[in-house]
Amino acid sequence: MKASILFVLALLLLSSCTRNTRSNYKKPTKAYSEIKKEIKNRKTAYAIRYQEASDVEKKGIVVEVREYLFSKLTNEIFPSWYGTSWDFNGITQVPKAGDIACGYFVTTTLQAASFDIPRVKWAQMASENMIMNATPLVTRFSNASMEEIRAWLSSQEDALYIVGLDNHTGFVCKKGSKITFIHSSPNNELGGVISEAIDSKNPLTESGYRVFGKILHDEMIVKWLTK
Repeated sequence: MKASILFVLALLLLSSCTRNTRSNYKKPTKAYSEIKKEIKNRKTAYAIRYQEASDVEKKGIVVEVREYLFSKLTNEIFPSWYGTSWDFNGITQVPKAGDIACGYFVTTTLQAASFDIPRVKWAQMASENMIMNATPLVTRFSNASMEEIRAWLSSQEDALYIVGLDNHTGFVCKKGSKITFIHSSPNNELGGVISEAIDSKNPLTESGYRVFGKILHDEMIVKWLTK
């Protein structure tokens, strides 16, 4: 009898922890389709401004766009996907409607931010090759401790990275003192897309080889504006 009661209490505690984890996420107030439409429309407006701007004004627009996309990705696009289930062959483009693999999560969310990229082709690449296609700003670590990784990230400005691992990929977001790993994986309490501390038990801490590709850099923003 006591064993049964303890088992039930354990289940309730696990359920409570899972609910608390989910509730910690700031849910977007807009539908996913509206978020994408808004970004697309804003891209058109930014592109017109950029085309008509002086060289000095163009630099200011690039900074403005970088801040806008960083906010949209981290505050609206990624949170829309939290809780979406993982599958090795998952290719859904709609959050919580089907499954999403790790590579497809990266390319699908970038495409949602109106980056003109080959979503399927990049998703099927080795993560380092995908990163090299996205950015020339690449930093590699081999068998580094998480203390070294955290120290390096903490020394950088706020930024968003695609990270390639031994057998996985996702995003690392550095925002102030908060550094998070955003990815789709079956090996977490949500069993899918999650944002978690970089040094929790996850593929980032367990990988021997790590490649960080800094995105939303000037060249990437200019291509977003002009293509």
